[in-house]
Amino acid sequence: MPLPFNDWLRAGDPSRPLFLKKGGAVTVRMLAAEAARRLALVERTGWERIAVQSQGAADFLASFAAILCAGRTPVLPGSRRPDDAALGGSADAVLGRGPRGSLPRIDPADSLAAGLSVLPPVPPEAGFVLYTSGSSGTPKEVRKSVGQMDREAEITSALFASRLEGLVFAGTVDPLHMYGLSFLIWLPMALGLPVLARRLEVPEDLAGLTFPSALVTTPTFLHYLEPAPEGPDIRFLLTAGGPLSAGDAGRARSSLGLWADEIYGSTELGAIASRRSCDSPGLARLLPGIAFADAARAIISTPLVPEGRAQLDDLIEPLGGSSFRLLGRRDQIVKVAEHRVSLGEVERAVQLDGREVRALLVVRNGRAAIGLVVSGYPAGPLPGATAAALRRRLLARLPLPAVPRFFRGCPRLPRNAQGKVERERLLELFK
Repeated sequence: MPLPFNDWLRAGDPSRPLFLKKGGAVTVRMLAAEAARRLALVERTGWERIAVQSQGAADFLASFAAILCAGRTPVLPGSRRPDDAALGGSADAVLGRGPRGSLPRIDPADSLAAGLSVLPPVPPEAGFVLYTSGSSGTPKEVRKSVGQMDREAEITSALFASRLEGLVFAGTVDPLHMYGLSFLIWLPMALGLPVLARRLEVPEDLAGLTFPSALVTTPTFLHYLEPAPEGPDIRFLLTAGGPLSAGDAGRARSSLGLWADEIYGSTELGAIASRRSCDSPGLARLLPGIAFADAARAIISTPLVPEGRAQLDDLIEPLGGSSFRLLGRRDQIVKVAEHRVSLGEVERAVQLDGREVRALLVVRNGRAAIGLVVSGYPAGPLPGATAAALRRRLLARLPLPAVPRFFRGCPRLPRNAQGKVERERLLELFK
């Protein structure tokens, strides 16, 4: 049975390593003592919402646990800098500034008294705040509870636990995002498995994984695996944040010797489904404990949201039972390098009088980027000077992943009998 949050720093041997780092380990005893020290700091303040400054997984957990134990609300800033006026006023203060991947020195004689005996239990309804990446550079605030995360760990461990025994978790992701929090903190802590404190940043870092490892990563990281790193002992490979292309899945198989497991989900809904990268394109299966309430309308019943039901953001093709095929976004929000991009926002940012524009997701050699079609030009690439001027203008208005890389002209946008633009025909301009 997976450990709930309240037992991570209380159950079992206090000398058990939670995080591995160069020159030693951060044990249960050490982390509890540091969390207790930060708890005492928080309790002396009137802070209610406290942004977590991540300096590695161990440092993150010490701050996160301290804030929750104090009855306050942790705020996970995602990609934003938490010390920029405390997230623009969404948090009262920032906690956690130790050296990356490490914790301040702890007096071993004080560790048990200052840690295990002081940390109070956290009620399941205690909450924290994190943010989506945002469809147009504006993140959306999402509130989660400890109980929801414990339940998600139960669900994912039911699927993966037997394949994770004896492994050390290592990640290229950050616990300040939902995916990193779920699979680089909550799942390994629930299973009592250690985590590499240092975040892996480039494929060459994988060479240091000479111990049996579970790698938590993204399609973007796997895209740059060539040449194959030497020496990693990776036994389990998990990816999320966007679809893994067939080419990148094959590259990971060739480089690391195993197929990836992919998680489908969202910040709002948590983990929803999984697939193996060797499966047929788009095929996915709902996780244990999650079922279709109305498959035709892509509505699921899930214990991971308070309402118990939710509609998927994607169009799907139900295949019977828990299986389905992903057909693409229900709205016009697409993923580019793990960033959510609103095609509508791109189109509105162009602002060309007398010309229609359409933004599309263009995939070339397994890599996604935004393409832009502008009416009133001959079919084909836009004149170089025109495309360059458009790109300069959009760089000042949009986050980089949303800025188009490909520009095409079209005399008139093709429409169907209902007057709607036929995007599939526009995509042919980019072939």
